[in-house]
This record gives sequence, structure tokens and C-alpha cells, in this order.
Amino acid sequence: MVFIGTMVVIMMKQDISLVADDYYEQELIYQQQLERKNNALKLDEKPKVKISEGKYAEVSFPYDTPVQGGRIQVFRPSSKKLDEQFVFETLPDNRLYFEMKEKASGAYRIRIWWKMHDKEYYWEEFLVI
Repeated sequence: MVFIGTMVVIMMKQDISLVADDYYEQELIYQQQLERKNNALKLDEKPKVKISEGKYAEVSFPYDTPVQGGRIQVFRPSSKKLDEQFVFETLPDNRLYFEMKEKASGAYRIRIWWKMHDKEYYWEEFLVI
């Protein structure tokens, strides 16, 4: 009985705050990201990423309407120092190229945020060099 009483007292003194101080802002950011991803899922075709000439990555947006700008993040899960980010404006031919020759071999996650038809979109591709 003393053991149970001791456990109750110890448990009552523990800080069990599971919510962050800025949980509302975090939830809004998360919801916006979900909306971007859902917008992309509704598209007939998604952006495509491929390596061309062994040293350049090409991101192509297969749409008739020009992309209104966005950003691309090259994310290497095993090494933060290999991460890069590219910001772009309107792409007349809906293609973007960036250099990959300095990148180590391995798996990369390509995260793409873009705007088209005044809507925001998000898509991820995996790329192995």
C-alpha cells in the first residue's frame, strides 16, 4: 500500500505537459503543408526529377501554365552539410536545373514547393546518385 501511495505522489509531481507553447502556430503550419500536398495530389501529373549528364538535376513541371515561383530543397538524410536549397521565380519553360556534381553518392530527398494558378503545392521525390 505504501508503494502505491509513493507512486501516486511521484506521478503527481511530474510535469506532463505534452503541448508545445506555440502549438497553435505549429498546427497552422502543418495544416498549410497538408493543403499544399493535397493540391499536388489532385494534379494529373506531378513534377519529375532526373539526373541529366551525370552532374545536373532537372526538375520539370509538366504543366501548360507557367509555374509562378517556389523553392527546392535537396535533403540528404545522412548528412546535413550536403543539404541545399534553391529559390526560383517564374519558369517560362517549367524546367529548373541545378548542379549535383559535388554531391556524394547516395539517397537524397528532393522537396519541391511551388505556386501555380495562385495555389501553393508541395511534392517530394527520392533521388539516388
